[in-house]
Amino acid sequence: MMEHLPIGWVECQLHDVFQPRRVRVSPQEFSDMPFIGMDHVESATMRVVGRGLAGEMKSACFRFYQSDVIYGRLRPYLNKVAVPGFDGLASGEFIVFPPSEAVIPYYLAYRLSASDFVAFASRLDEGDRPRVSFQQIGSFPLTIPPLAEQRAVVAKIDALFSELDKGIEQLHTIKQQLKQYRQAVLKAAFEGRLTAAWRAEQQAEGTLPSADELLERIEKEREARYQQRLDEWKQAVDEWQADGGRESGRRRPSKPSVPKALSDLTEAELGSLYVLPGEWRWVRLGQLCESVRNGISDKPSDSPPGFPILRISAVRPMYVDLSEARYHDRPRGEVETFLIRNGDLLFTRYNGSLHLVGVCGMVRGCNASILHPDKLIRVALAAPSIVSAFVELAANSGVSRDFVVSRARTTAGQTGISGEDVRNIPLPLPSLPELERIVDELSFRLSMLDELEKAVDYATNRAEALRRSILRKAFEGRLLSEAESTDVRNDPEYEPADKLLERIRAAGGTGKQPSRPDRARKRAHPMRPSCPRGNAAETGSEEE
Repeated sequence: MMEHLPIGWVECQLHDVFQPRRVRVSPQEFSDMPFIGMDHVESATMRVVGRGLAGEMKSACFRFYQSDVIYGRLRPYLNKVAVPGFDGLASGEFIVFPPSEAVIPYYLAYRLSASDFVAFASRLDEGDRPRVSFQQIGSFPLTIPPLAEQRAVVAKIDALFSELDKGIEQLHTIKQQLKQYRQAVLKAAFEGRLTAAWRAEQQAEGTLPSADELLERIEKEREARYQQRLDEWKQAVDEWQADGGRESGRRRPSKPSVPKALSDLTEAELGSLYVLPGEWRWVRLGQLCESVRNGISDKPSDSPPGFPILRISAVRPMYVDLSEARYHDRPRGEVETFLIRNGDLLFTRYNGSLHLVGVCGMVRGCNASILHPDKLIRVALAAPSIVSAFVELAANSGVSRDFVVSRARTTAGQTGISGEDVRNIPLPLPSLPELERIVDELSFRLSMLDELEKAVDYATNRAEALRRSILRKAFEGRLLSEAESTDVRNDPEYEPADKLLERIRAAGGTGKQPSRPDRARKRAHPMRPSCPRGNAAETGSEEE
């Protein structure tokens, strides 16, 4: 309870002034009436964002009327509260609060959506589908102002929230525009338009090489890296044999695989792609790779000992979070080939969401021995210092990303791709100088966009925090200014809340719901005359 109760307010508990409407009906008896399920109420906004038809439902429903408050008791942390503004049926996952003689509907609705009530209700039950009852929430303490003050408080909350909603809508528009600009910049980069002026200058000076020269350099580096690994393997085998070979109990070192050669894209494949600038060429990702392999398939542990092994959630478009890891406890010699290194590209092999299947992130800042799991595909490029950042950007956008999505297959509820799909991703490849120019330009522009998006997110979070602050002040009696409070006390209908409750009880009432719903509809209750915020389409009432 509040330490200092504002003038005219009274302290009580929710069950002192409310009892839920428990009228369960068959939806078939009201087949033409609107139906509200949990999905039809937006979290934390009190908006009804849709409706179904009662006749399409099978389970018994709760009857509600236009001035009732409906409260989502399933997963109370979702904060689903609304005053529908029309008559209808509600899912059994709602508690229906009829009007009270002591509290106007919108004051109650805002009170139930305030953060302290959400926290209170969320602690009452646990599990995957927590669900509360009125018996549990009925003990929640209420501080009730006079009806005139309730109307003034609701009007001010409405006005302040309306301004907040406009601001948040503008922020969402800005974020969508930033997203569209990001896609436009990436598209321009990989079609050669972002560096067109720079390329023209280089052509005029006769200093611009071709993509074929870069591809030839990558091929030489791949062969050199394979030869180095082959020499290291031979040395490891000699050491293994000197140590006793199989009698030592150690496995014989595995011979490195010969890099898989891939053919150029066919004429038919090139025909489905856009035309590149003359110095560019289309390649398969596999033509730039030293190796493509799945990770280790053993089940990891959530805690040490062992090597850290990445979770699938560690990889997002153009990002790898090395802290997102579990642990795998096997000797280093058995996991050596599953270690990641800086410059490696990790692709998500499986995911429950299609938009996260086959997305790619580059390993950066890896200073420890970290493994990758079977649900990630590791791509080691033949020249990682040259092309990794470019491939990371290209593989997550445009036709390269579209190709991955087109190859995704769903098996046993999991959507995924294969290493062969990754090898065949088409990539636009420029000359080395232009490639470096594109990476620098994109890094600058995308980092600026990231900062702008962070600023928008910060402003959005501040707006949500302000929304919570407004409700907190409202229910502590601090929202109205002194002048507004004076106007309330001068209202001809002003009556202190404790006097109101005394009068109701003296007249034989309790301030709770009348026993019959039809009486509740006929009795005059103080309520806001306007429609609920965000429910402009829900005007009028459906008659029985």
